Amino acid sequence: MIPYLYSGTYRNSKDGLALIEPLYYYYPEDERAYEYKNEYIFNGQLLVAPITKHSSYKHMTSIKVFLPEGTWTDIFTNDVYEGNKVVTMVRPLDYIPVLAKEGGIFILSKDNKGNSIANPFHLEVNVYNGNGSFTLYEDNELKDESFTFFETYNEDNIQHLSIMFNDNGAIRKNRKLTINFKNIVEGEVYCNENVKVKHKEFLSVIIDKIDTTKIYEVQVSYKDISKLDILKRQAKESITFFEGKNEERVELLNKLMEAKSISEFIKIVNDSNIHKIYKQRLKECR
Repeated sequence: MIPYLYSGTYRNSKDGLALIEPLYYYYPEDERAYEYKNEYIFNGQLLVAPITKHSSYKHMTSIKVFLPEGTWTDIFTNDVYEGNKVVTMVRPLDYIPVLAKEGGIFILSKDNKGNSIANPFHLEVNVYNGNGSFTLYEDNELKDESFTFFETYNEDNIQHLSIMFNDNGAIRKNRKLTINFKNIVEGEVYCNENVKVKHKEFLSVIIDKIDTTKIYEVQVSYKDISKLDILKRQAKESITFFEGKNEERVELLNKLMEAKSISEFIKIVNDSNIHKIYKQRLKECR
């Protein structure tokens, strides 16, 4: 997270915007932004809801999270929630809800060099459908300040991403970008430069050697992921860490994967013999 954090501290020094800010700075007219005092906005992009109580069952616990209006995606679980409501979220004790706002951009280093503070060669750019922007700030031992500007907008199921540079010497030469469109599973990609495309849990676009004199325009046309598919994806992930007999967990998962509607999915969960906190987990994205 060092590139993301370093850019945030630069933002703080130049604009006086703190890394951690209360929700009511962004949503002052919503009374709930004042009520949920533990939640905060991190670096203008992420909503964080710390879990501060002990587990209620088998290392699992729950927390009520206020989500402002819009679509929110958990950066760890990839669960997708519609906002303007309070959601009870269930997590193992080594997780907390950290949610990217729609249009959010979350940048990480993929160099895998521990806590190195060198400007990374390979960047991972996580994009969440919607409209937004983020500026990556970098410098070097010569104090050369360089910027990479990311801007997104979404229109008619086409997610656009523009990447521009102001390179004064700090951006690594031949840098590689892996751009993950975290809310898109399948899509048609257009870019004004040569790229590679991969489809796994989400669609990724790879730019092997960036040219900082160019502007990159990436467009992905896609179909929305249905709410039922989001629930099924969550079930596949969640049931693996539920405690219980393997055959019973496999049987439940198979039934859920065969559900034809959200109401059928919820009925299967409610009729099951699993603990109530597991049921909450399976139903929380509905």
